Amino acid sequence: VGVSLKNGISSYVAVSNNLKDWKKRWMIFSEQDKDVVLFPEKINGKYVVLHRPETSFSNYKPGIWLSYSPNLIHWGEDKILMRPRKNSWEQERIGAGPPPIKTDKGWLCIYHGVEIKKFGIEDKSVYSAGAMLLDLKKPEKILAVSPKDKPLFEPSHDFEKVGFMNNVTFPTGIVETLDKKSVLLYCGGADTVTVVKKIS
Repeated sequence: VGVSLKNGISSYVAVSNNLKDWKKRWMIFSEQDKDVVLFPEKINGKYVVLHRPETSFSNYKPGIWLSYSPNLIHWGEDKILMRPRKNSWEQERIGAGPPPIKTDKGWLCIYHGVEIKKFGIEDKSVYSAGAMLLDLKKPEKILAVSPKDKPLFEPSHDFEKVGFMNNVTFPTGIVETLDKKSVLLYCGGADTVTVVKKIS
């Protein structure tokens, strides 16, 4: 996501061979479209992303969309993948987290959801995380998803509850362990620290 006076809050692709020198950058989604994650391989010959477009004129709360591209430049075949579920830990909005991981059973996707909770007399946002499994060949097909009454995890430690932005656990990176039995999930904690969670 890039923020500028000219293009607002928009999403870009940047290219590097060493993660130090960045030679190319181009916009793929104009404002306001965030939480863009690229699948690690082509599916049916096309690049695939999850993303979250937003608009103040929508009758729906922001959800996760899926789009395809032949070249990482032109995107289309847009499909809504999932909307926030009412009366749940994700009822306000949802967005993708780290890039999906390919498993034998499907694409494992970790995502975040936002709920408004009352703390004393104030209503505040709470960011939690969920998981969904997408079909390997048709990623627009959801095979499984975290229950609406129980996220995968929610802010539970002081460093997730108190910080620059309170009550936030925000998944952004994921790595499989060498034995392939667990994943290490990297999350923002209260927009202040980076937290690593091991999930088996």
